[in-house]
Amino acid sequence: MALLPLALAGAVPLLASPSSPDTLSFARTLSEQHDHRAAALEYRRAALEERSPVQQAACLWMAAYEYGHSRRWDQAEQCLVHVETVAPNLENEVYLLRGELSASRRRFREALFYWESLVESDRPLAFRRYAARKGASAALALKKWDRVSALLANDPDPPPHAQTALAEYEKRIKIRLWGDFLGWFPVWAMPILASMGMVCAPFF
Repeated sequence: MALLPLALAGAVPLLASPSSPDTLSFARTLSEQHDHRAAALEYRRAALEERSPVQQAACLWMAAYEYGHSRRWDQAEQCLVHVETVAPNLENEVYLLRGELSASRRRFREALFYWESLVESDRPLAFRRYAARKGASAALALKKWDRVSALLANDPDPPPHAQTALAEYEKRIKIRLWGDFLGWFPVWAMPILASMGMVCAPFF
């Protein structure tokens, strides 16, 4: 499941009753047109128009999301810092996006920290399942087999045969890790990871 549909499905309390629907509509249109930097600016503009702290934070969270798509990491982090200031109760949502940003920058240790912090949160099932699988993917990139197992064990709805697939992957990668990578996993690993439910399209 992609992050934004997860958020809009209710895992992140985004823009329940915005004060600036026209600005938000324009921001979404820009995003759909892949003009992510301009979309981020529109979400920041919307944040200035909002009176509710939660709605302000939601707009800033969306701005950070769009900055991530345009690979403007510093601006994305600045927006998330503002989210923490305006609405400290959205810490889990901030960690959710920071995990994505870190993974997109191949900073898997950072990503793993954020995902592991979220697995046992009080967020909805879809949120925790997403965090468990993303965390397992980050741990796998770091070859931290025990952490992968632990995260999959905490998955509220684990993929069938995930642990068996992990054992096979660990065995093969210890024997031979050979060329032709797709993303950060070898091509031969793709069927194994798919059976674990851990192959996703890149976020950014």
